[in-house]
Amino acid sequence: SASAEIVLITSLADLLSSLMSRLSKVSPAIITRSTSWAFPQEMCLLMGAQLALSRRLLSSLVVKPAHMRRNLDRSGGVVLSEAVMMALAGRIGRDRAHALVLRISREALQRGQHFRDAVAAHPEVRRHLSPARIAAALDYRNSLGLAGRFADDAVRAWERATARRSRSR
Repeated sequence: SASAEIVLITSLADLLSSLMSRLSKVSPAIITRSTSWAFPQEMCLLMGAQLALSRRLLSSLVVKPAHMRRNLDRSGGVVLSEAVMMALAGRIGRDRAHALVLRISREALQRGQHFRDAVAAHPEVRRHLSPARIAAALDYRNSLGLAGRFADDAVRAWERATARRSRSR
C-alpha cells in the first residue's frame, strides 16, 4: 500500500541520515585507506531502494485539486495561521502577533468556529489589517511560495531527460 511505502521511504531516509551523521565523524584518511569497507556500497544500495520505492509510489500518484482544497478547508483555515501572523507581525511585532494568532485559534477551536471566520471578525486583527489584507492572508494561493516554480522546473527537467533518452535509442 502507499502508506506502507511512504513509511519505508521515510525510514530509509532516517537510516541514511543516521549513517551520514556517523560517517561525518570518521576521518577521510581512514575512509580512503579502507578499500574493503562496504559502507559506501551499502549507502548506494539504500539510496537505490529509496529511489525505486519513490518512483513506484509517484508513478501511481493522482492529483485531485478539488480533494486537496476540500482537505485544506476542513481545517477551517488554521493552516494559514502563519500567514496571518506574518501579516500582523509587520504592524504589531512578531511576538505579539504570534500570541494573538494563538489566542484566536484556541478560542475558535473552543467555540467550534472556523479559524478564518474568527480572524476576520477579531477586532484587534481588524484594527491592524484591512479587509483586503486579511483576505489575502487567508487565501491559500498566497501561501504557495515558490512551489509552482519548483514543480514547473521538475517537469521541464523530466521532459528534457525523457527527450534525451528517446534520442539516444
